[in-house]
Amino acid sequence: MSVEQADLAAAPPRTAASAMEPDSAVVDREASALRFVQPFTFDGRTFAERAAAVEGSVWTGRRPLSVWRQQQFPTTDLLAHVAEFLQPTDGTPRAAALWRMDEDALRSPAGLGGGRAHGGAAWTLHTPHSDIAFALHGVELALFRHGVGFLAVRAQPLSDSPRDWFDFIHHFRFAAGERAPSLRAERRVQPDGDGHAAAAAYFPPVAGAAAAPGAARYLGEILGGLLEQAASGEQPSRWWREIFVPGVLLPYPSVYIDGGDATDGARTLYRLRNFFHADQDARPGDQPGTAVMEYAERQWFFFSLNGGGFLARDAPADPFFRGTLPAHIERQYFLLFLLALQQRFVLMKLSQDVSRHWVSGATAAARATAFARIHDALLAFTAQGYFPQTMQEEHHHRYYEHWLRTFQITQLYEQVSAEVREMHTDLELRERERAGAAAERREARMKATERRFNRIGFLVGVPVWLFILVNSAVNVAVVRNAVAHAGPAGIQWYDMVLSLAVGVTGFGLGVLLYRVLSRSLRT
Repeated sequence: MSVEQADLAAAPPRTAASAMEPDSAVVDREASALRFVQPFTFDGRTFAERAAAVEGSVWTGRRPLSVWRQQQFPTTDLLAHVAEFLQPTDGTPRAAALWRMDEDALRSPAGLGGGRAHGGAAWTLHTPHSDIAFALHGVELALFRHGVGFLAVRAQPLSDSPRDWFDFIHHFRFAAGERAPSLRAERRVQPDGDGHAAAAAYFPPVAGAAAAPGAARYLGEILGGLLEQAASGEQPSRWWREIFVPGVLLPYPSVYIDGGDATDGARTLYRLRNFFHADQDARPGDQPGTAVMEYAERQWFFFSLNGGGFLARDAPADPFFRGTLPAHIERQYFLLFLLALQQRFVLMKLSQDVSRHWVSGATAAARATAFARIHDALLAFTAQGYFPQTMQEEHHHRYYEHWLRTFQITQLYEQVSAEVREMHTDLELRERERAGAAAERREARMKATERRFNRIGFLVGVPVWLFILVNSAVNVAVVRNAVAHAGPAGIQWYDMVLSLAVGVTGFGLGVLLYRVLSRSLRT
């Protein structure tokens, strides 16, 4: 712990009365951990570009600092097709990626001034109830090919007071907006003339400059700055969209409380599940069937639409419950939480896309193209991303099922599938109607053109046939006079009749021959 953090942690405790926890209750800070998750959506077609931008992010300090280190998903206990989705082994493009902020970047004043121990700055959360000293333990970033990502902040109070922990969980999740608490950080600078290090106000450079000198600063500024660094090329820096309540994070706390009232577990669990602060009145009633899953005696996983986590009251002080289980909660169980969140927000994103493109003023062709893309995205998600089961191990599977039921993944999937299917079918029907109408218009134009040509042919054909008839009559008269020596010289009326009879006979024979040939070809 840094000197500044030690000073803040040693601040006098609050005196506000509360029936929440007796003073003897303490939080096991080593076994406990807090995460706060910001979900967002982006264009999944830019997944590779985003991943490349994240991996190329560098902060400039005394030396260049690589911001992110790629991590492996904990796939050991996953079913094969789920593990293949997270960590492909056959050379296919990756569908998901996970990074953790480099420890040097986390600690450096050019970074976040964080760190689990000996942090680069002393952080304080200002709330309406008190000021809470805390430490930034880390930041993680996960991207999924279907267009959903998560930025997770790991932070926790320096004290072991349950009051501080409940207040911190309640307030820290508001990263921006009217309910957001402000943050303050200080770090030691060069010693003064007396050899004492002076404290100077500090805020991470990635958050940008303050709107005004002395203005309050918020967690949302840091999160926004981190995400902006994943912009690539000439694309706008705001490449993501918030998908949850704007400015609100999803808490994922794992809290071990020892001592205090042994009969107060239900009240504490209710307070933690609802993310109440220490002075909110907690009156637990009947919990929904998906709200709580008992793991062991006085140990529970809890679930809600606003987040979830784990609570242990007086857990056994053995290596499994104080070491192995917290590690599993941090890795395997958190991964299952992310997989359920990924499905929830992919489906919400698809539903938003349907609504946005259906009511837009786009042309029919542009709308058809958009819905074809949405339909393809739903099929891709169904093939790889929609997981009714992820693990075979009982506790993990039950835990995952609770999240699916809490987020109503099955119902949401059926609803979105029906929306996309109906809209896509309607567009196809409209397209067929438009194509049929266009074909009818083309046929009408062709018939009109044919009628015009027929009239032109009639106008041209009558003089031509008269010319041919006269010419033929002349030939008949010549033959009659030269060969038969019959009748008077010159063209007579019967020469015209004979020429007409020969022409009609030839035309009739041609029509008859055409019909005979057509019938023979058909048979």
